[in-house]
Amino acid sequence: MKKSNVVIIENLLDGKLVVPVQNFSKDNVISAISVALKIKPQDLKHLSSSMSRGFYGVTKIVPLMYFKITSPEGEPSSSDGCFKVIQVSYAKMLYEE
Repeated sequence: MKKSNVVIIENLLDGKLVVPVQNFSKDNVISAISVALKIKPQDLKHLSSSMSRGFYGVTKIVPLMYFKITSPEGEPSSSDGCFKVIQVSYAKMLYEE
């Protein structure tokens, strides 16, 4: 069994999305969200995080956003100026090769 770091995008209308990351740095998480949701990295900003979850704001309206994002539970007060807020959980996933 191998382990992989993943972020779980929690607040999508169609369910959760699991995205692999090298580590849980802000830049790696923003890059993973960017690729998974087809949002430019410069249109995302880190709002807050803890050991197990984080919040990232979408700072620009994305007209053809690939996924529908719902409002997260416990949305941070620092989300002013953000079009949407993305909630992620940090986890390790076990898998077989």
